Amino acid sequence: MNAPVSTTNLSIKTALSDELVVNRDGSTALQSTADLAIQLANQGAVADGFSAASQDATAKVAVEVQNRTAADAELSGRIDSVASIAYSSTNTYESIAAGLAATPNGQQFQVPSGTQVVRYRNDNGVAVETARLPTAAFFSALPLLEYGVSIYNEAGVSIGEYYASRSADVAGVLRRFSTEIVSGSILGWADVYLEVGNRPVSGPHRVAFGPPLVMEGLAIPLLAGEAVTVSIVDLSGLSDINEIVISVYGGIL
Repeated sequence: MNAPVSTTNLSIKTALSDELVVNRDGSTALQSTADLAIQLANQGAVADGFSAASQDATAKVAVEVQNRTAADAELSGRIDSVASIAYSSTNTYESIAAGLAATPNGQQFQVPSGTQVVRYRNDNGVAVETARLPTAAFFSALPLLEYGVSIYNEAGVSIGEYYASRSADVAGVLRRFSTEIVSGSILGWADVYLEVGNRPVSGPHRVAFGPPLVMEGLAIPLLAGEAVTVSIVDLSGLSDINEIVISVYGGIL
């Protein structure tokens, strides 16, 4: 007859288990490993550690989002300032003749023309065109252009490049960029770039779970045949993000 097996002479070793022998209210019983993990995660020192880590991570994400929002606002202000200087540094006149009459030789002036402002240089009394600058009305009048991608993975979205369009059908100007995490942990976040023709044109932008991150007032040129892509360069390490929806809007030239 084989000797009985006891806890002191087990010959089989394993790194994983299905059940454990435990004590509960003075009685011995079997408890599944899964139930033990749930118990540890919801009470005691392990649960307290998880809670502290979650609160700390939430605070860090909030600070990072606030810092990134402030940085984006500052950059947007600088861009607006540069654009304002470009339009205001040269006087605007109702006609070329009026501009030539009021502008010294070698200096520039500009004249409205439909949805554009045309810039000229006074070259010994001759108006030489140097640039055409689109106005807000120009962009508003463009036919709608829209590209988008929904990135979904039940096991978690991965860092990488994703196509909104592999090849643009027509040329246009991208004016609005929207990113939203629609499924995943409430602590989830991602850093994304918008790219056109394999070159970064906006970003990185951090989007957190909740309201979409919307970047407006862009003026990104898009040539026919160029790809419109979004690159995810960093993700929250706290838990998986299952779905991100990204939309890019603009006007057709």
